Amino acid sequence: MLITYRIWDLPLRLFHWLLVITLITSYITGTLAGLWLEWHIHLGVFILSLIVFRIAWGFLGSTYSRFSSFYLAFRRLNTFFLSPQPKIGHSSLGALSIFAMLGLILIQAIFGLFALNDEIDIHGPLYALVSSSWSERLTIWHSQIINVLLLLAGLHIIAIGYYSWFKQHNLIIPMVTGKIQAPDTVRFEPVYGGGKIALLISSSLAGLLFCVLESDTLLSWVLNQFD
Repeated sequence: MLITYRIWDLPLRLFHWLLVITLITSYITGTLAGLWLEWHIHLGVFILSLIVFRIAWGFLGSTYSRFSSFYLAFRRLNTFFLSPQPKIGHSSLGALSIFAMLGLILIQAIFGLFALNDEIDIHGPLYALVSSSWSERLTIWHSQIINVLLLLAGLHIIAIGYYSWFKQHNLIIPMVTGKIQAPDTVRFEPVYGGGKIALLISSSLAGLLFCVLESDTLLSWVLNQFD
């Protein structure tokens, strides 16, 4: 018997689709280069803010948004391949994939803060904190990491297709509605947490970072603290 479970909260779903849209737009503007790099930098700051929100929400959000709900132990990952048991939420393999994606996107965004394009004098908001040689190095790494991200994104899409077509388990609709249908025999943890205060804290952290990096006045004050 199939039962409908509500597992993905609205903030998590908004984060997911905003990240997808922003990453695609960021890749396009970065590829076009030229004056589009100005938009690329703004999008990068927004992506970094989204990741900060997700990290906070991973501790303060509702049950299935929390990192503690991810089945990450390698022995559980081993069990996943040998005799996978149906579970509500992320599988151990899915959790590892998400951590890899979030970690790499975080590194990519941070490197972009220090990047510098000498040809048209467009730079990341924190490029002045490092030497020109380090800025050049981080710029190169920033442009190379995208290839790994594209690979992970491709594997992510393939996994979604595999679950949808071969296992008849649609992963996209639940990330839109927040609901999933599963047998009544699966293990389901009651959903708790992720209230208004948690949302306020997570959003405030992300918003504060965005405002500091996007505001010349606030950023100048922060940079002066390092002088």
